[in-house]
Amino acid sequence: MKLIRIFLASVLSLISLNGFSAITIEHYPGVNTHLDKTVGPTATLSASTKHNQKNVGTVSVELGQDNYRISGTIASRIGAEQNQAVKVTAETLWQKPSFDFYTGVVNHWVHQTAIGASYAYFPSLDCNPDSLVDFYEVNGYISEAPSVDLAPITVFDANLNQNITNFRRIAGSTADGFAAGAHFHLGNGFNFEALGNYDYVKYHTVNIATLKQDGIGGTIKLRKNFVQCTSVEGEASFRKPYTEYKATLSHSFDTAAGQIDVGAHASWIKGSSLLRDQTIYGASLSFAPDKHEDCHCRGRRELGDWMSKPAIHSPTVLTIADNSVPNIGIGNNTCVPPTAVGGPTIAIPVPPNTNPGTFDVAPYFAGTSLIYTIQTISANVTTASVSASGILSYDVDFTAGSGVIVIRASNACGQVAQIFRVDDAL
Repeated sequence: MKLIRIFLASVLSLISLNGFSAITIEHYPGVNTHLDKTVGPTATLSASTKHNQKNVGTVSVELGQDNYRISGTIASRIGAEQNQAVKVTAETLWQKPSFDFYTGVVNHWVHQTAIGASYAYFPSLDCNPDSLVDFYEVNGYISEAPSVDLAPITVFDANLNQNITNFRRIAGSTADGFAAGAHFHLGNGFNFEALGNYDYVKYHTVNIATLKQDGIGGTIKLRKNFVQCTSVEGEASFRKPYTEYKATLSHSFDTAAGQIDVGAHASWIKGSSLLRDQTIYGASLSFAPDKHEDCHCRGRRELGDWMSKPAIHSPTVLTIADNSVPNIGIGNNTCVPPTAVGGPTIAIPVPPNTNPGTFDVAPYFAGTSLIYTIQTISANVTTASVSASGILSYDVDFTAGSGVIVIRASNACGQVAQIFRVDDAL
């Protein structure tokens, strides 16, 4: 994964189960934190009809580790001058991401079906048009990912000294959105694309509070076309459900049968809210029964590429961990994410000479059904423990200076840390 991120940075710089378990939970495993799962390598195989025809059909299959996709696109040129085009794509994506539940991480297959439609207007199809804009584009999509019910699991929680039952499911989603923008020719082989996005996502949660996301975002792409039909492209997409960074290297060459495109790609998806992070990398091979002269002809190249590319290509399945632990108040559709109150540092009293001090940290956090744990302590803190209700017991060796204790409050929908400081000079 580290090498993939290095590759991404380099390219961007170049172009610019049920019942009781014997598990003992000794700590809280980062409730609903952002896991980063690597998917790949993947291989994408695509075949299109001739790009220079009025109608173009494309079928694409993506195969890889924990990642499968099948996609079909139909595109057609319209208008009196045949310089407009429409296309429709249907796809299904299967992935096996990681989900962070209260009792631990689960890897499970999920899938998502989506339909997308696009319209584009090309001011000129000449090989060297005077227009700065190659084409204008408008597109929209809808998608649905079904939920998955998992068996509840019962474990012993050492922090609470009791058995707890974690009810678990994977919440699916329905989503829709649209985008509009333009593709520009900057000269010297550089192309730039800018799109404004709007997305709406609703996760079908049962155990935690209903989660909806909607808002505007943007996508930018920069491509450098080299000689011999080789190009490198960097993309950054800032969407409401996720942010994606992607790099692609591709080359087109001619055979007796037609045009073959080969490429390599890597992307990193940063999920927002409870959506996990994900890294994807792989290679692609596509074929069309055309000659490769079009890669030297700007107008025809952009039209042919646009008609063969899908109108929707979801980078990740929009699903999240949906869990509850009723006997300690986690979940149950009342979850408010924890926040810190006061601070940034809370001063607490010096403990008595003979006994550890106590301090109630609960008033310094807000949220529902909070569980308190020690995150870190400074070296001179000799005693530090916190009850589930938030009573901190502590002692400090002041010969080494002030004592610092960092308390973490967590629940089913997030976590936050607060710094508590004890100083004998206070």
